[in-house]
Amino acid sequence: MWANIGRWLWEIVVPALLTLLLPAVFQVVREWAATIRDERLRRLLEELVRAAEQIYGKERGADKLAYVTGALDEMGVRASRPQIEAAVNRLFGKEPC
Repeated sequence: MWANIGRWLWEIVVPALLTLLLPAVFQVVREWAATIRDERLRRLLEELVRAAEQIYGKERGADKLAYVTGALDEMGVRASRPQIEAAVNRLFGKEPC
């Protein structure tokens, strides 16, 4: 009798629980991966904005923006204009170039 119950648990209950839990686990992993991707993009943008500031100085915002977008294109990374402007604001606390 106990053997039948144990077999029933392994054949019915465990697969059913896994079927219910696996989508939740995959969703958590996807969100974790997206968070890592977002953080890496944020750090990359800040690094490129700092480099553009060192190269072009305080003025020449269009040149700095072109530098950042060009570097992103070379790396095959996509970032929107608002993401770039947010990096400028985080670093310098002022209006973006």
